[in-house]
Amino acid sequence: MSFTGEKILVIGGSGFIGSHICKKALLNNMQVTCISLNKNLKPLDGVNYLNANITLIDDLKKALKKKNFDYVVNCGGYIDHRFYVDGGSSVIKQHLDGVNNLINTIDFRNLKRFVQIGSSDEYGLAIAPQKEETDCVPISSYSLAKLSSTKLVQMLGKYENYRTCALRLFLVYGPGQKENRLIPYVINSILKKKKLRLTAGEQIRDFTHVDDIVEGIFSSFNLDNKFNGEILNLCSSKPIKIKEIVNQVVSLTKSEPLIYGDVAYRNNENMELWGSNKKAQKLLNWQPKKDLIEGLKETINSYDI
Repeated sequence: MSFTGEKILVIGGSGFIGSHICKKALLNNMQVTCISLNKNLKPLDGVNYLNANITLIDDLKKALKKKNFDYVVNCGGYIDHRFYVDGGSSVIKQHLDGVNNLINTIDFRNLKRFVQIGSSDEYGLAIAPQKEETDCVPISSYSLAKLSSTKLVQMLGKYENYRTCALRLFLVYGPGQKENRLIPYVINSILKKKKLRLTAGEQIRDFTHVDDIVEGIFSSFNLDNKFNGEILNLCSSKPIKIKEIVNQVVSLTKSEPLIYGDVAYRNNENMELWGSNKKAQKLLNWQPKKDLIEGLKETINSYDI
């Protein structure tokens, strides 16, 4: 399907996943608009950047006045695992208010798809492999915030005919990711010969390259309207221990073996968080293509050190 000339709005378009969506949209000759709070971003040629806070309805309405889009992808909101007592209520408010304000500001009359980017954290302590119909057991303000946002989008799609869907991403990696995430933290520390502080690494996780994730997001634009409000996992469905993927990076960088166990596991951490992508295969005709080793090599080579 051609997207030439169509208009896309990416909230959080200067972030890791958002910037890759913008690049893909430009390659598809789309008209690309990005909302970002980052005033020090490196702009992409051809992207119209808007500085607006989506949690402030007046700010958002001013930024989007008289603008309409064919597709909207909401990557907004930061990952924040603080406890509720330490300000977790603000995390919930940030995510849920942001989605609610977007829905109340965007002109849905000609919108073909509103895509909410969710998280595997929504499943909380649910048993693996996590499936879309699995009962979620949120264990933090962040996981509750993402789940609440997903449920709002689901309700509007299924029962009020909004053209929405929610994509739950498991662990995404690739070039350009911030160093506070596992794989870039490991790569950067190894290349700069910094001390790595790691858990014992027995957690089982599910990693997917950002290129495959972006393909899945674009596939969701063509989701049949009879599936409005659907929740879909975007993941590899290939479980791997944290220790194993770190060892792969060590091997590819020809580094010395690492010591594990410096850091304690998080409270209530789900030791097996990996998903089923069967629903995305069926409804989006999507599944990841990039081999893990190939993706790790590409990510390592993107570092200019």
